[in-house]
Amino acid sequence: MAGEEVEPNWMTPYKNFLIWGELPPNEDEAGRLKQKANYYVILDGKLFKRGLIAPLLECLNSQQENYVMRELH
Repeated sequence: MAGEEVEPNWMTPYKNFLIWGELPPNEDEAGRLKQKANYYVILDGKLFKRGLIAPLLECLNSQQENYVMRELH
């Protein structure tokens, strides 16, 4: 699979907040990000989503997502 993503994607705001504490300039977006970030964790530089009963799930960018979907089908 491909390495680390180079361009920003949906995970970028979560990583920026969890690693550096950076929030978006919009207060509404910042509030939503703070709430949703509680479900995510960074391990070895990768973003994972945690659930109540599920193990940690690795978050994928669109390129990785396409690869996984092709392999599964």
